[in-house]
Amino acid sequence: MKKTIIRLILVVLFVLPTVVALMNCHHVRTSPPSQKDVLSITIEDTAGKTVTYDRVKDGDKADEAIGLFYRINKKATPLEALPDGILGETPYKVIMSTGAKEGEYRYYFSTDPNVCYYSAPNGKSYQLGPDNAAEFLSSEFAGCYYENSGLPTLLLSGSMEIAPQSATWKFRDFRGEFVDVDLTDVLAEGKQSFDGNVFLSLSFKNDVVPDSSHVTITDEEKVVLFDDSLDQLAAFPLDSQMKVHIEVAATWFEDAERGWCGDANYVFDALISPPPVFSVSRTDAVPGSFITVTAKNVTDPAGVTFTSEPDIGYTPQFFADGATVKALIPFDMTLPAGSYTLTFTYAGVSRPSTVVLVEQYYGEGTIEAIGDTVTTAYSEEARQELEGLVAEMAAVAHPERKFDGVFLASPNEEAWHNIFRTYGMAVYVNGDTNTKFINNGIDYNYGWNAPVCAVNAGTVVYTGELAYTGKIVVVEHGYGLKTWYYNLSEVTVSVGDAVETGDQLGVCGSSGFADFADNAGNGGGVHMAMSVGNRFVDPTVTWAEGVTFVATD
Repeated sequence: MKKTIIRLILVVLFVLPTVVALMNCHHVRTSPPSQKDVLSITIEDTAGKTVTYDRVKDGDKADEAIGLFYRINKKATPLEALPDGILGETPYKVIMSTGAKEGEYRYYFSTDPNVCYYSAPNGKSYQLGPDNAAEFLSSEFAGCYYENSGLPTLLLSGSMEIAPQSATWKFRDFRGEFVDVDLTDVLAEGKQSFDGNVFLSLSFKNDVVPDSSHVTITDEEKVVLFDDSLDQLAAFPLDSQMKVHIEVAATWFEDAERGWCGDANYVFDALISPPPVFSVSRTDAVPGSFITVTAKNVTDPAGVTFTSEPDIGYTPQFFADGATVKALIPFDMTLPAGSYTLTFTYAGVSRPSTVVLVEQYYGEGTIEAIGDTVTTAYSEEARQELEGLVAEMAAVAHPERKFDGVFLASPNEEAWHNIFRTYGMAVYVNGDTNTKFINNGIDYNYGWNAPVCAVNAGTVVYTGELAYTGKIVVVEHGYGLKTWYYNLSEVTVSVGDAVETGDQLGVCGSSGFADFADNAGNGGGVHMAMSVGNRFVDPTVTWAEGVTFVATD
């Protein structure tokens, strides 16, 4: 018995170190590293901004950051689990590394120190003490929880970010006190230079406009070309590319209502080009008409953005045309009269133009629908089918402009005077004032089987037959400008055909929703419409002067 006990003791003594070692290994792997053993800390805020501090390289800065997060974890209250919904939020991540192991803490802060939580590397959850959470929320590391806590970004030419050479910045914390921001990582190192298609447009990201600014521009000979505030920069004359040196000083004053303040100085060189210029063909128009836009010093048509105030509900597409880019802008016939500001922006440079819409009355008329035409060709399904085709055709815009000169006043030059319904007219179906539509084109009644011809050069992009339109041909003239020919009795062209002004497209008739034919079927005609994008416009505006563009030379 005695020998058995001795053997058991020897086994325990032999196995015990291994067990202790295994337990210690498990503890080392699952427990957070101790503060004194941490060699580096990596911090990733909720916006994805990441910074790493190393005790050897960064010294006091690393000690301060490591100490802060160990302090705020003290006196935290253990939880069974984090509150519902917390895990769906983006965590604030802190990784402590000893070199041999890492521990990741996930924090769920808010600007209320009473509702801040974290999960430790071992998976346990805690609620931070209010005082400890407040210490973090008043530190520079809490900037992501406050609006505009980061230094405003200076933009050159709308998208090129300029780092400051020197700056100071503060943000107001949850107690209303200002916190200094360490900007070491955002300051520019060395010379900044920008070449290429750069315009002299300076602005601050998110429109954080400074209270005070000063811009100095010098040429390569150090001659001062500009020495004034940022808002006067648009007056800087530039006719050709120029290499310049630019210095910008900006200040945001401390204000009782503002959550930030500071100043920044930006220094850089740039090869700048003349700014873009946008010219509209006219500054007055009527609803249902369209204007043209010509721009120079624009190399990428797709880079132009457009806004309108009030909103006209349309965004033009620009097309390259030699040294310029061009676009068409329609004004829907339902737009109210008044002044509209159209703003074109390219590479950070905005150019507004004002167009005044003058009130227009298009009159009224009737259509005499025969037999079951109303229930078939004018049905809801028939009209929706047409709307689908309009949307499909709106996506077709050829970059090559085929149209030239004036547009014919009729698809048949010998019968232009046989117009009996005009664009924009309110048309009552069989005299019923409760059933009406707005005519999107012009109706010509000039005899059965007369030729229907293209009113200008273009490419046939659609032929077919719809319940509403009857047999139809659509011609794209370039830049999204199209003419539509409804109610044909025969189509004589195919999709892809190139047509010149006066080329025959088909034969007039009375197919679809039309009243060209009398009861004996002896009449015929054509409905001709014009569209820009997905807007039908008045064809008559192209009869006298055609579609004109502003000369930029």
